[in-house]
Amino acid sequence: MKRKIIYPLSFLFVFAFGFFIAYQIFVPDKEIIDENEPAIEDIIDTEMLDIAEAELNEPIVELNSGTVAVDTVRQERITPSTKLVIEYLYLEDNTIVQDEMIPPYYFLDLTRDQLEKYTKDYLGNPTASDQEKDLDNFELVSFSSSKVVLRKVYDSGYKNYYQVYIDPERNIIVIENPDGSIREDINAEVNALGEEERESLKKPGRKVYSEEELLHLIESYSS
Repeated sequence: MKRKIIYPLSFLFVFAFGFFIAYQIFVPDKEIIDENEPAIEDIIDTEMLDIAEAELNEPIVELNSGTVAVDTVRQERITPSTKLVIEYLYLEDNTIVQDEMIPPYYFLDLTRDQLEKYTKDYLGNPTASDQEKDLDNFELVSFSSSKVVLRKVYDSGYKNYYQVYIDPERNIIVIENPDGSIREDINAEVNALGEEERESLKKPGRKVYSEEELLHLIESYSS
């Protein structure tokens, strides 16, 4: 009877002892592994920090002496295909003349801010021709890569015009060049013109500021 009791107790003792030894062997290793490897929360936080730093280092904003630089890749610039229009406003007779041209080489690749700086610099040191015409202002009216409009404002009147008037002695219409020379005479039926038209053509007559308008008048008076 005693042997039957001893065998189960011995077996239980051996099992308990083996469990204790196994616990002592494996549990410390587990603790060492847990201490050396970062927790999953730390891994996630580190990855999020790396992503945030990468986004911060994107070349969208550059810090330089406390200023923020604009991404110039997206800015509109003047190209060889840009239409350049210069308006000349003469305050004395309230005349506006437009000139359309291709951009000069020194305008190419300029942004809006750079072109505005050019107009301000030019206003401080205009050409002799603009000084003679009393240049008062030079400004940027509109800007895009397809069309740029600049405006020069003069205190004087526009002197580069044709004078169209009736010569009462010969009863013809005279066209006078800007330099005062006679361009041509038109043998028009002056008496057939309306009273208002004849009044507008009394000397010094009508000012015509463009070749296109002048040709239109010549055609209408000659027909």
